[in-house]
Amino acid sequence: MKFTIDRSTWRCGEYGLYNHGSGVTALENSEGFMCCLGQISHQLGVAAIDSDLVEPVELIPDFICDDVDNYTTSPAPDVYVEIDALRDQFPLIDKLKILATIFVDEDGVIARTNTELALDAMVINDASTLTRVNRERQLCKLFKKYGHEIKFINQYTEARVDGLSVLFSVLL
Repeated sequence: MKFTIDRSTWRCGEYGLYNHGSGVTALENSEGFMCCLGQISHQLGVAAIDSDLVEPVELIPDFICDDVDNYTTSPAPDVYVEIDALRDQFPLIDKLKILATIFVDEDGVIARTNTELALDAMVINDASTLTRVNRERQLCKLFKKYGHEIKFINQYTEARVDGLSVLFSVLL
């Protein structure tokens, strides 16, 4: 799949020297900035994201796992039927499968988790010491490893610090 990251709305770098955006780093924060996975989640079909969600796995509702019977021995055969039914009932699960998924854990309980791709992308997105160029390169390399492509568009936005104009793209 091909994805586009809009630099002008990208929240990355936590609070380090090479950060961009304002507010907390989240899938989408209350100030309109999104981490790379928030932007990708929208492109996968997620219409709205609560501003307090920080990981793709949180887009899969808790009740999907909480309301399923807890199996204390090996998984009951119907737990796999339940997973298939959940995927049919909640198409979002399949849309997000490159970022988060549901599975039957060792106790036979339906659980949810971020994928390795998502976990690695969060580390790169949030790294406070990566320059913007290196962050983009690492994300491109990571997504390519999983058969995907990322393109970056637009420029980093300008911000005001103590009345002075600072162009973030100069900090490459």
